[in-house]
Amino acid sequence: MADRVIKMIIPWSTQDLISLDELKAALGVPDTDSSHDARFAMWISQYSMLIANSCNRIFGYSQVRETWRGDPPPYENNRLFLAQYPVVEADLTSVEAPKGTALDPTNYELEELPGKLSLFGDWSEDIVISYSGGYKLPDDAPPDLKAVLMLLVQAAWFRFSTTPTGGIRSISHRESRVMFFDPAQLAKLHGAGPMSQADDMWKSVLSAYTRIEV
Repeated sequence: MADRVIKMIIPWSTQDLISLDELKAALGVPDTDSSHDARFAMWISQYSMLIANSCNRIFGYSQVRETWRGDPPPYENNRLFLAQYPVVEADLTSVEAPKGTALDPTNYELEELPGKLSLFGDWSEDIVISYSGGYKLPDDAPPDLKAVLMLLVQAAWFRFSTTPTGGIRSISHRESRVMFFDPAQLAKLHGAGPMSQADDMWKSVLSAYTRIEV
């Protein structure tokens, strides 16, 4: 396994995958209704972080410096997969190999979407790559990632909206009446929660965005 050190130089201002307006539109909440804005903003941030952690990466566009060392070198087919991707070629500032010695651009090639950097010719460690990569959130987040987050929040919103009345039962005896929540009925109504309701989508979508350590 290669040893990779990632230093965040300038992080993106937000890691939220969708905006508040996008979420309210998905939930059918009017723009003029701000009564739940704080709760929605909290859910957006929480579930965005949950998705990022599940994918072992940071999605927000950021300026970073990556240092690679082989264990043992060389790397398989001289390929490095950058952590903060996608990376457009114009945002690849420099490739140093070894550190302090800039490689001529003819000695490497970048595949932008997966952030794959292929090295050609002779080079030596440490390899230092300075670049900016990721998504300019929330506007440029991939639509399928937005869909996963919306599904999670929709499930949380459904649970929040229906819990006060869903599953309520009562026992009456003469003039007395006791109201209570039936846990079994609540489980049938809500399922195991937003994570389980989105399980299939997590498996099919998030796997494509997961960063694998090499």
